[in-house]
Formats: sequence, C-alpha cells, structure tokens
Amino acid sequence: MSELRSPDLVLALLSVVRMLRAIRSIELEKIGLNVGQDEVLLALKLGEAMPVTELARHISVQPSTASKMIDRLVRGGFVERHLHAGDARRSMIRLSQRGMEMQSAVGAIWIRIEEELASVGADDKTLSRLRAFEHGVSKMLKAVRR
Repeated sequence: MSELRSPDLVLALLSVVRMLRAIRSIELEKIGLNVGQDEVLLALKLGEAMPVTELARHISVQPSTASKMIDRLVRGGFVERHLHAGDARRSMIRLSQRGMEMQSAVGAIWIRIEEELASVGADDKTLSRLRAFEHGVSKMLKAVRR
C-alpha cells in the first residue's frame, strides 16, 4: 500500500489566500465594503457599462454571486444598473461618480497590500512564477468543469 503524500502546496496556497482575504476584509471594512465588492469596482471604468455576465466572468464568480454583490453596491450608490439597450433581459452595470471615488480608495488599499507583500519578499520573479502557475491552475479548473 502506498503512503499518501502530504498536500503541502495546496495547504500553503490555501493559507496564503485566507490571509490575503483577511487582510482585504479588514482594510475594506474600514471604507464600508466587503471582499469581492473591491474587485467589482476595480473591473469597471467610469462611463462604460459592462454586462453582469461579463463582470462575473472577469472576477471569476457565478452571475448570481455577482448580482448579489452588485445589489449591495447599487444600494450604496457606487454602481448603477441599467437594462441593455438591445436586449432587455441583460443587465448592464455602470460605475457612478461615488463609485469612482470608492474605486480610488480600493486602489490605494490594493497598492498598500502589494507594497507589504514586496516587503516580505514578493518581487517581479515571484509575480512571473505566480502568473505561470495561475495559467496552469486555470487549465485545471476548465478541465474539472467539463
């Protein structure tokens, strides 16, 4: 009988993801946002509308999850929801002026986190390796979803 190998890489990655999520959560709470809403705000550009389905794909969540995040952002006045001009079944999301201001605050938080990561050893080489790793994991995800 073969001995099971310890999933050290999986455990380490999960630990890093959890810690980064906790850091984001604490920082975002200070400005009245939840984790995930920051990604929505950063995905939008002032003056440009984006379909909910495209936004969901961009931030790697299900459309129903994106809709819940968007509902909260609409209530906060950060984004506006409109029907698609050519297809009334499609919702379009647009960043509001207030959302643009919040987008700047979110960007500042992400930059601070990036700087802190650099201070503990993350550099361009780390980023390059992570991007290559991300690409490989993305392929794994696509294969599992089939």
